[in-house]
Amino acid sequence: MWGLGSTILANLSGGTPIVSVAPPTVTIEAVQINPGRSGSGIWMYRNGDTHPMKPGESMDWWGKGTKIDEPEWVNGRDEDNNYVACVLRNAPITLIVKFVATTSVDLAMTVTLTPKVDDSTRFLTAVTESVTYPAGSTEHWFPFTTGGAMPDEIGRYGLKLDWSVTGTGFRYGGPTRSRLKIYGIYDTPRNPGYDSATDADTGTTVPTSDGTLTGTKKRFDKLMRLIGGSDRRHAAATADNVIDILWELHRGINNTPGAAPYFDAGHDEYLTDDGNSHDTGAHDIPLEDQWLAWVTTSDPHWNDASCIGHVQILKTMAAAAGLFGRRTWVFPTTSKPAGTTVTLADTDLYCLGNYDSSNIQSRTFSLGAFSVTAHPKLMEPDGWWENFEACLRTPNGRFLPGGYNTSSWPSSFSTDKGFRTAAELIRRWSNTTRPSFGKRFLAWVYISPLDERHYWDVDGNHYTVADYTDIRDDGKELPPP
Repeated sequence: MWGLGSTILANLSGGTPIVSVAPPTVTIEAVQINPGRSGSGIWMYRNGDTHPMKPGESMDWWGKGTKIDEPEWVNGRDEDNNYVACVLRNAPITLIVKFVATTSVDLAMTVTLTPKVDDSTRFLTAVTESVTYPAGSTEHWFPFTTGGAMPDEIGRYGLKLDWSVTGTGFRYGGPTRSRLKIYGIYDTPRNPGYDSATDADTGTTVPTSDGTLTGTKKRFDKLMRLIGGSDRRHAAATADNVIDILWELHRGINNTPGAAPYFDAGHDEYLTDDGNSHDTGAHDIPLEDQWLAWVTTSDPHWNDASCIGHVQILKTMAAAAGLFGRRTWVFPTTSKPAGTTVTLADTDLYCLGNYDSSNIQSRTFSLGAFSVTAHPKLMEPDGWWENFEACLRTPNGRFLPGGYNTSSWPSSFSTDKGFRTAAELIRRWSNTTRPSFGKRFLAWVYISPLDERHYWDVDGNHYTVADYTDIRDDGKELPPP
């Protein structure tokens, strides 16, 4: 008789059957911070191993893939396969969370989210929300905005999201924690190709739909490593912090002898598809892809960069984190443009933002039966020269020369995090040396339509390729400002 079961017994005795129904299970299945579902994140991109201008050639994953428009965290997915997210520093995070349940009635839930930035609750703080999961829905997405704010830094962090979901009429099936990696950046990303001569200009922002424009995990990991070392973060609360960030990027980019980024003077700010100047038929690679200068390549390098190219690497990397710096061209300039000393303002020595030759000095000389116009140049071996030294000009007016190891300059350069004036840079620049050539120097230069090179010293005496170094050796070089 006992084997018939209690329900049958109840029926035989005239009682009501007892039926046990398990409550629905609610789970969290995904978390999305990027704007795909109106999270507060900034679009990131997948790493890419190719570039359309270099078909068939590996970019060592320095390329940019497709936009990450799906949840960064998915329940059950290996943590290593979760995507990175990008958010603004010193601000809360809005994230969109996917709940799943099978229910014929609405479920009233109290959800507490406790975020931890690198295991700390000091920055982002907990939030509790009352939400209702609608009956008949196979899934539902709820927004949550943390309390507190991200650290006032540019950096990379581990983000832990601890969940508590309570209420009646359901069972919470987990998880109790979601883990993912996030980057905090300074401000809305800037356009890496935009420049300006106006000191008050802070750059143009990238359209929201483009997000970071250039940001991938590999690229941002490099950025964070350069500015923050093993901690991969740097304070960003003050103007001095910003100067420090630009300085660390400058050091990391330019102090790489024998390794990427590689140096070659024969370019403007662009990398090209074959390592030659676009004047020879090479094609310019867009400035947003200046990150490709980090690809390790064999000599001759297709991705080498000039001094202004090194400046553009810094500018492109900083722009992805929301920082704006100006390209600057400092010209060889003399304090005796006509044989007598003149007073020059520092702004007479460079152009800012975009190349402008109006500040280049000139002097007219007689050459046989002709009058020719010469300009000051910084002399190199074999009768060649440099037309300018390109710099990034920082928000506090420092000049950071591209293509030079920071150890090439006096200790004051590192102490000051750049040259304080263009005049100081020209004085130091004209005292740099070349192997088997010695000290470089300033001279007047004219090159004829037949590519004949002519030189003059401070007193207006003429020289040829055969004897132009006598200008330096006889103490007749042009004095810098």
